[in-house]
Amino acid sequence: MSRSGWAISDTADTIIYLYYDIGHVDNTDYVGDTNSTPAENVWDANFKGVYHMADGADNEHIYDSTGNSRDGTKTNPNEPNEIAGLIGEEQEFDGSDDKIATTIPAGDVDDLLTIEALIKGTGITKGTFSITGSTGSPHVAVNWANQGIILLGGSNYKYFKHEPVDPDDGNLHYVVWIMTGNAQADINNAQMWADGQQLTTSSITPTGAPLGRGGIRIGVGGGIYYPGTIDEVRISDIVRLPAWIKATNESLWDDLLDFGSEERVIGPFPTHLRVS
Repeated sequence: MSRSGWAISDTADTIIYLYYDIGHVDNTDYVGDTNSTPAENVWDANFKGVYHMADGADNEHIYDSTGNSRDGTKTNPNEPNEIAGLIGEEQEFDGSDDKIATTIPAGDVDDLLTIEALIKGTGITKGTFSITGSTGSPHVAVNWANQGIILLGGSNYKYFKHEPVDPDDGNLHYVVWIMTGNAQADINNAQMWADGQQLTTSSITPTGAPLGRGGIRIGVGGGIYYPGTIDEVRISDIVRLPAWIKATNESLWDDLLDFGSEERVIGPFPTHLRVS
């Protein structure tokens, strides 16, 4: 990646030296809580919804961290239930009727779609996400079960092998689903990733009609509810690239950056960052 003098490699370690003044006031222009302007500015325009999965001001909604304000609504108060998670809080789904409905418009994810989430299942069958069309009927479903699946319409499937990842092993997994269009042929190009690894295809059934997408629901897919926890859901209207997925996976586990020991510098301070 290169921007304004930065040169960060996705194939080798990059060393960045950061200089700061410990006596400087807090940087409230660029750092803030969810729903604040600085927090919303973190996410680029391709993010159509980002959910840190903590309860909002009540226990019936979760906030969209982007500036789109597409907050999620639970089935009922505390359904699903907020619990402590890896990144702040997460939501625990009972597999019976728990879901979270977003307000992402159908037109926002019609052609390209990337869904990212941290997931820990407990006896998963199906039902992780559903994306409905303008009529409200389920048109796309993706799940994290003993075989990963992307379903378009009623008969257009693509299955993925999970090896070496076990979705029901009681651990959190960073899972990514990528869809590249809404016609029946697009199922062939769909991707699924787990823990930074692209999963191989098990089988494809490329039949079915083109469809629309929108109204993404978390915790239910194809009429089947998801049992387990879901954290840090991010929905984009582009195909996120392998380097992006691998870097995100590393950052979620705090492995993307290694910090060296602090060194005292006597001014004047440098006016730029050194990248080597």
